[in-house]
Amino acid sequence: MNAGYKWPQYSIHRGKLLSLLHNAVIERLGKDRIHTGHKVIDCGSNDGGAWAKFELRNNDVGSSANKVVIADVVVGCDGIHSKVREALVEPQPPRWTGITMLRGLTKMKPFLDGRTMTIIGPVQREVVVYPISKEVEDEDPNEALVNWVALVKTEEYDLNMLEQWNVEVEDLDEAMKPFEDFKYDFLDVPTMIRSAEKVYQYPMIDRV
Repeated sequence: MNAGYKWPQYSIHRGKLLSLLHNAVIERLGKDRIHTGHKVIDCGSNDGGAWAKFELRNNDVGSSANKVVIADVVVGCDGIHSKVREALVEPQPPRWTGITMLRGLTKMKPFLDGRTMTIIGPVQREVVVYPISKEVEDEDPNEALVNWVALVKTEEYDLNMLEQWNVEVEDLDEAMKPFEDFKYDFLDVPTMIRSAEKVYQYPMIDRV
């Protein structure tokens, strides 16, 4: 999608992106540079450089085994539960922004020109929709794989859901009530949501 900037925006399925990155690392650095089953549990630095401590998973010596790796730098990309972040700043609980989100993937007829991201509604009720797979379109020009997120501003939330992002919606009809009137000539949002294989619900959270 080209919105007037020097570089266009690319939208891609997360699994596909991870596969592309995985293959690129193997091609450029070699298979021995990828280590799966390593969970960061601590990290730090000293005069000799940086270090990271990992809990080894799915290994022959037991899941409780640990391993320390010495390096020039440690780059943390370990998400909302980041142990790298905790090593740098004081640990803090997640902060809810007041927004609950529904998300899903839907195979559907391409909308508009098939290359458009659309954002519909105010911040209190907002839907973000965009295609993420050209492979699906190549197989059938009348079908697109669309990623969507529906956001609702609310004062009520479930504390048990604060740090979970993969919980399926139990009552879809109730959850999508704020979007029942989101019907347009180019996109029927309620139909899109109901046509998703799975619909997940999670809070928008951050840490200070």
